[in-house]
Amino acid sequence: MKNLASLFEAAAARAPDRPAAEFVDGAVTYAELRARAFSAARALAGKRRVALVARESPASLAAFWGAQWIGVETVDVPLHVKGEAIAAMIAESGADAVVWDEATKTALAETGVNVATYDVDAITSPGAPVERVRRSPTDVAHTIYTSGTTGAPKGVMLTHENLLSNVTAAAERMPLKEGDRILIVVPMFFIHGRMQLLAHTRVAGTLCFSRGFRFPKQVLEELSSVDGVSGVPFHFATLLTKTRLAETSLPKLRYVLVTGGALERRMADRLRRALPGVEVHTAYGSTEASPRICHASPRELAAHPQTAGRALPGIALAIRGSDGLDVPSGSLGEVVCRGPNVMAGYVSGDEVASGRIDAEGWLHTGDLGRVDADGYLFLSGRLSDMIKTAGERVFPREIEAVLERHAAVLEAAVVGVPDSVLGERIVAVVVLRPERSVTANALLTHARSWLPFVRSPREAYFVDALPKTASSKLRRNELVANIDALRGRAKS
Repeated sequence: MKNLASLFEAAAARAPDRPAAEFVDGAVTYAELRARAFSAARALAGKRRVALVARESPASLAAFWGAQWIGVETVDVPLHVKGEAIAAMIAESGADAVVWDEATKTALAETGVNVATYDVDAITSPGAPVERVRRSPTDVAHTIYTSGTTGAPKGVMLTHENLLSNVTAAAERMPLKEGDRILIVVPMFFIHGRMQLLAHTRVAGTLCFSRGFRFPKQVLEELSSVDGVSGVPFHFATLLTKTRLAETSLPKLRYVLVTGGALERRMADRLRRALPGVEVHTAYGSTEASPRICHASPRELAAHPQTAGRALPGIALAIRGSDGLDVPSGSLGEVVCRGPNVMAGYVSGDEVASGRIDAEGWLHTGDLGRVDADGYLFLSGRLSDMIKTAGERVFPREIEAVLERHAAVLEAAVVGVPDSVLGERIVAVVVLRPERSVTANALLTHARSWLPFVRSPREAYFVDALPKTASSKLRRNELVANIDALRGRAKS
């Protein structure tokens, strides 16, 4: 298969009457979605790049596939940002068309987007067949704007080869079955969501769109009718703490995939106990890697607890030191990878100048990790999160893992704040488990029982929730900015 549209073409030919997607208010079959995609293709003919600014629906899926059908590049813009940011991303991407829906129409109108705009429902009524335009595998197929924890969103340009090679490689590690049904709990404008769309189109499967985790008990009900679910640690922690997951029979559920970060070991063990007979997989990657880099099966996780997995077929994985050279096996350094999955570049064109891609084509993830003698990756945090205290370099995840061993702690975040003597002072911000308590001093004593004094937190504060992005990434900068307020509240 040479381009994305070929996935959809094959699925629609093979299973025309199978639901391609199910929503709260109805379903759309592959045949119906193809007819609606033909209409979108006809409306978008002659365009070069279209920005998708519409919520998940049969119409928005048809717009995506319709654009791909005629070789028009698609751009995913995160919908949880403000209208001005959406307009800036559309302008930077060079989109010459925007597809919107009623939920985003007003925000777009207020920002004065100056390109052709299309109502997603108006352009996706069923239509007659349109001839498919075949694009080169190395052409950019889709751009996704990240929603990182710091800095402006980056437009990640992914080619047909990037995406198809990654979907194919991932399928070798976790084979999906023909017609599999997956519960979708993340938006399509995240690479996580698009990966599930492509992976399940590959097997003519069904995307079952969840009502969302505002209603965790309803999500538990939704799991009764699907074969699998892919989510970030937040999703599984919520199911474990706010539903009766362990007491609920889910006879159809075959697998869960944890991605977007490691599930804390105690929570991971609890998830496996709650879902006996269900395969628990983990995956690691980044948007710039299309997104998968590593995968760990249940058997691998049993032998190598907390691993992010081994590199997918066709992907080279290495750990580099600050001198740019590979470090010895088991040593800590930056995770880098190279392969057909690595992005074409950023829309901004600064992938080399920013150090994200080097002269040899290695993607520098910014993640810290080590690889053991068997090739398994273990992550330790982000380079940008490093704390320099009393002459030592400390990484938050090591300390957070210790804090989360305490029976009263649900989640912990560690940051470095300016200190005139230490350089940076290690501060812990903690969310407690429901109906559990511990004092700050007791928690600090617990940390010192596991860690050298210089690597132990000097202060600890309690909050109801940690600040996170829409993709559940911790906003450490926001925590640092609020430390004075937490100190003041602790004194009052």
